[in-house]
Amino acid sequence: MTELGKAISLVRAKIEKHHDPESMNEQNTKTALIDPILRAIGWVVGDLDEVVQEYRRKRKDNPVDYAMMIVRTPRLFLEAKALGHNLDDEKWAKQVLGYATVAGVQWVVLSNGDEYRIYNSHAVVPIEKKLFRTIRISDPESKAEDVLSLISKEQLQEKTIDLLWSAQFVDRQVKKLVGDLFHGDPDEGLIKLIQQTGDDLTTDDVFASLQRANVTIDYPEILAMPKVCKPQPEKSKAPAVANDVSLAEIVSQGLIKLPCRIFATYHEVEVSATIEAPGRIVFGKDEFRSLSTAASAARKHVLGTDAKKGPSTNGWAFWNCIYQGERVKMGDLRKRAGGGPA
Repeated sequence: MTELGKAISLVRAKIEKHHDPESMNEQNTKTALIDPILRAIGWVVGDLDEVVQEYRRKRKDNPVDYAMMIVRTPRLFLEAKALGHNLDDEKWAKQVLGYATVAGVQWVVLSNGDEYRIYNSHAVVPIEKKLFRTIRISDPESKAEDVLSLISKEQLQEKTIDLLWSAQFVDRQVKKLVGDLFHGDPDEGLIKLIQQTGDDLTTDDVFASLQRANVTIDYPEILAMPKVCKPQPEKSKAPAVANDVSLAEIVSQGLIKLPCRIFATYHEVEVSATIEAPGRIVFGKDEFRSLSTAASAARKHVLGTDAKKGPSTNGWAFWNCIYQGERVKMGDLRKRAGGGPA
C-alpha cells in the first residue's frame, strides 16, 4: 500500500470514529484529517517554503487556510471547513475562487476533511463547471487516491492537472458538437457522409434512420495522461524565459495588479482592454481567454472588417501596460517573470 493509501485508511477510520460535529471543529479537522493527507502527497506542512497556512496576499485580506507553494509562489489554495460541513453551499466556493482569481492561483480545493472538491478558478465558465473532480474519503468506492494524487507536489510541478483539465475541456466541447449533429433535424453534411460510405442508401433512408437513433456520447473520467513513448528533440540548454511563462504567473509574481488596463495603438487608433483575471480579458463588451484573441478582436474593431475573426495577432507583442510608471510591452513583463532580460 502506498503512503497515500495508508493515510486515506487512517483518515477514513478517524472520520468513522469522530463524526460528532462538536468534537471535530475546523481546527481539529485540519490537524487530524487534512494535514495527514497533505503530507502523504508530498507537502511538508510546517515548511513555509512549501505550505503557508492562513495565507494572505495582502494584510487586509481574509486568510486562506493553506497555500501550496511552488518556488515560493502559490500554486494551489485549500480552504478547510469542519467535518460534516455541507460543501453544497456555493458561497464557500465563490469566496475562495474569487480570491484565487485575484491572486492568480488557478487550482482551488474545498474540503471538510472527508469530501474534497477541486476547482479551476481560471476557467471562464459558470461556477458549477469550474468543478474538476470531487471525492469522499469515507466512500471506499471513491477514487480518492487517484484524485488526491493530482494535487500532490510532484504532479502540480509537472502540471499534470492542467493537462487533464485541457483534455476534459476539449472533450466537453466535442461531446456537445457531436451531440448537436444528432439532435433535432440531422445535419446535412452527416447525412451525405453516411450516404457516400454506405451501400445503396438514399438521403431519405439515412434521414429516417438518424431520427430513430438514440445516440449517447460519453467519456471515461481521465485520472492520468497517457505516456507518449517517442523520441523528444534535445532541449536547448539556454534558460527558458519567455514563451512558457503564463499570464497567471505574471499576476502571481505581482508584476501587474488586477484589474489591469492594457492598451495599444493600431493604425493611429488607441484601443484598450482590461485583464480581469488570467484567462479573462475584456475588450468592449466581449470576454477573451488570451491576450492574442483580445488583440485580434481589437485589430478587427479598428479595421472594421466583417470577418468573424480578426487577423491573427501576437497579444504579447501587441498590448502594453503601465509598469513602475512606464509604458512597457506585455512581452517584456513575460521575460521579466521568466528571469530573463526585460
